[in-house]
Amino acid sequence: MEDLRAARRPLGLPEIEAGKYLIACLTAEDGLGWCATDPMGGLAPHSWAEIEAYSRGAGLDLEPWEARQLRAMSAAYVEGRIEGRKKNGVAPTFSGGEAARKRELAQAIRAQMRLAQAPA
Repeated sequence: MEDLRAARRPLGLPEIEAGKYLIACLTAEDGLGWCATDPMGGLAPHSWAEIEAYSRGAGLDLEPWEARQLRAMSAAYVEGRIEGRKKNGVAPTFSGGEAARKRELAQAIRAQMRLAQAPA
């Protein structure tokens, strides 16, 4: 995402006005970050304990719905990263129509490959 911003390419994401402070909780220099990582480079959504510790440490006193939203945003980020790594996956920044067309195309290609590999 940072690479796209640096290249000044549009991300294809909607502008969000309300809740920008929640995004800042994930993106600020001293924030949570988008997700948790393990020493082997694996990604996981932030745990409830991490969100609670961050809230306490930053003095935010998050409401339960705000903590749930941070967890959901972290989980969506991880899901998008995993989907974006798949060979025939659709990057999470594509719009719904384009993403659906790419999925249909990928399914059609897989079906053709299965037919080609089937014994005669």
